[in-house]
Amino acid sequence: MKTLKAAVFGRSLDHSISPEVHSEIFKIMCQRIPSEYHAIQYGKVECDDEKEFRFQVQRGTEWGFTGINVTNPYKHTAAGMARDKDAVVRDMGSANTIRFGLSFTVASTDGPGFCLSIAKEFPGLDASNYRLLILGAGGASRAVFHATKSMGWRNVTVAARNVPAAKEAYSDAPDVQVISLAEVTRDDGAQLVVQATPVGLKSSELIAENFAWNAGDIAVDLVYNPIRTRFLDSASEQGATAISGLGMLLEQAALSQHLWLTGREAKDSMLTPTEYNELKESMSKILTARWDAFAT
Repeated sequence: MKTLKAAVFGRSLDHSISPEVHSEIFKIMCQRIPSEYHAIQYGKVECDDEKEFRFQVQRGTEWGFTGINVTNPYKHTAAGMARDKDAVVRDMGSANTIRFGLSFTVASTDGPGFCLSIAKEFPGLDASNYRLLILGAGGASRAVFHATKSMGWRNVTVAARNVPAAKEAYSDAPDVQVISLAEVTRDDGAQLVVQATPVGLKSSELIAENFAWNAGDIAVDLVYNPIRTRFLDSASEQGATAISGLGMLLEQAALSQHLWLTGREAKDSMLTPTEYNELKESMSKILTARWDAFAT
């Protein structure tokens, strides 16, 4: 029996609870997938720049890694390292999971992880009842957009600081309306708003501060530490339902482990609703509860 060696590669990883998450999820995966691995060793690898990131990845097999997760700011770089890009990675220009071995596989479990977490949080949610507003136009934004297309969203707006760059990023999606953050408004219907930027990660900044929330809206922040960002606080204070990125982290981590263990991407969630809720509860205990704990 062997130990599955994995890690998260990125920069400024002090906030990450990926090692704890993967340790708990591996216990579940071992019961579900027969494999040669009996344990997992999951760490954090700080990469100061893109050159160091590439160096670390290129020696992943040599250093015994089965697979890695990739976080900011190297998801775009990871996508470019794929020998054979699948359609999703190619279209997004972003990847968060790599599997080493005879077949070097680069994938993105971010988008599917987002959709699976939303399905767990809101069973039976009908996309036709909501306008989808995504704040940010980077890799996380693209992952959410690509994944939510399969859920039936057709009314999508992307708001970003750099509008020309955002329009370029979404040039292959002519039905998406791209606006500046200063132009963010709402229509009369219910809104599902996804905060897909690093704002909120140890920050008191409030993105889209003039957005008017209504009861029935859903606010999702992909940041999971702190659990309650200022964005989510603002939404919940005005009556919206607020969801952190912790559920997405759990789902995408399980999908990553499935790829590492089998060499294939999972088609469905690897977590039952009970497992998902129990993991959310246990992992939330090691996270910072609120954004103002970081305020100076």
